[in-house]
Amino acid sequence: MPKTISRIAGCILFILITMSLVSLFYTPYPVHEINIHKRLNSISWMHWLGNDQYGRDILSLIMRGLLNSISVSVSALLLGSNIGIILGLFASLYAGGITFFIRRLSDFIFAFPSLIIAIMLSLWLGSGYLNSTLTISIFLIAVYIRFVSVAARNIWNEPYIQAAYLCGKNTWNILYDHILPSILPLIIVQSITLFSISIIIEASLSFIGLGFVSPQPSLGKMLYEGQTYFFMAPHIIFIPSIILGVFILAVQICGQELSSYFSKHYNIRLSD
Repeated sequence: MPKTISRIAGCILFILITMSLVSLFYTPYPVHEINIHKRLNSISWMHWLGNDQYGRDILSLIMRGLLNSISVSVSALLLGSNIGIILGLFASLYAGGITFFIRRLSDFIFAFPSLIIAIMLSLWLGSGYLNSTLTISIFLIAVYIRFVSVAARNIWNEPYIQAAYLCGKNTWNILYDHILPSILPLIIVQSITLFSISIIIEASLSFIGLGFVSPQPSLGKMLYEGQTYFFMAPHIIFIPSIILGVFILAVQICGQELSSYFSKHYNIRLSD
C-alpha cells in the first residue's frame, strides 16, 4: 500500500479521535440543546454541519457520538481480548473436557454472523453503554480464542520450545516468555481489525435501537433518527455516514500497514 495513503489515513484517524476526545470538555454547542427554530437547517457559518430534526448542532453530536462509539469499542476490545487471550492460550496448552468446551463454544458463536449474535445478546442483556460493551466483548472473546489457540499451538511445536524445556523451564514460564511474545504481533494486528468491526457492530446496534439510549448520541442512532427526513434534509444522513465510513476505512488502512510491518519484521503468519 502506498505510504501516502497510509499517512493520510493516519492523519484522518488522529483528527477524528482528537475531535472525539475534545468533546469531553468542549463542543461548539451543548449536545442536548434543542432549538426548533433551527431544525433541519443546512450547513452554515453558525453550524458547520447543519442541524438535525430537533435543531441540535450536528457537529457537536458527531463529536460526542464518535466518542461514545470509540469508548464502547475500546472497552469491549479490552475485555474481550484479556479473557479471549487467556482462554485461547489455555486451549492451546491442554487437551481435555474444558478445552473441548471452550473450542466448541467458540465454534458455536462463529456459526452465526457477528451482527446476529450481537442482536441476540442485546435482546437478552438490553440497551445502554454497559450492555453494548458486554454484547460486543462476548463476540470478541470467541474470535480471540480461535486465532490465539491456533497460533499458539503452531508455536508449541517449534524446536526452541523443546530446547526451553530441556533448559529446565516449566510450562508457564515458556508460555509467558516465548509463546505470548511470539503471537503478540498477530494479536496487535487482529485487534485493530476487531476494533473496526466493533465500531460497525455498535453503530448497527444503535441503528436498530439496541445500543445507546436517549439522550446519549451515537452515529448509528443519528442515522436511524434522520432517515425519516432524508429527502427534506439529506445532510442529516450523509454527514454521519461519511464520518463513520471514513473512520472505519482509516482504521482498516492503518491496520493493513501495521500488518505489512509485522509481516516484514517478524516470522509469523498474520493471516491465521
